[in-house]
Amino acid sequence: MNKYIKSTLVFLSVLLSSTPCISDPNNFSIKISSKYKIIVIHNNVANKITLSHEIYGYEVNCKRDRLIAWGKPKEINKNNPQDTTLTIASLNSDEKQIKIGFSKNIFGATFFNDNTHAMIETDTETVVSVKDGKVLPGKVDTDSGINSEPEMCSDFKYKSFRKFTE
Repeated sequence: MNKYIKSTLVFLSVLLSSTPCISDPNNFSIKISSKYKIIVIHNNVANKITLSHEIYGYEVNCKRDRLIAWGKPKEINKNNPQDTTLTIASLNSDEKQIKIGFSKNIFGATFFNDNTHAMIETDTETVVSVKDGKVLPGKVDTDSGINSEPEMCSDFKYKSFRKFTE
């Protein structure tokens, strides 16, 4: 009987210690824990991201080290009303979040291969730097020096979320 209890305890401890890996082989998951909070679990480390806006959608880059989220702001600035707020957050460090106000709706985001820019899908294509949040004027073309090819990787669970579908 004592041997049975020991083997059951060993089995349960192995099972419980490996549970976070069961849902995703790369041990990466995202949970929207409230209207304004996202919890990212990567390599058994939880990172809570608190946003100043609701979460209408998000996109994670292929390296799983950056997230772009967007939604309606908690408070509207009456002097400069934004329709949608976009947040760029690092998933691996305590870098300060970058927030950008848009006067139009955001429908999605696509990271570029250069790992420094992303296209924000509004009624026009808007390109932003994911390093500092600067919005690039006009369309990105071959003369801009930016590799505007969309980032390509195997799809993974929690890569993107859209609250509203087209």
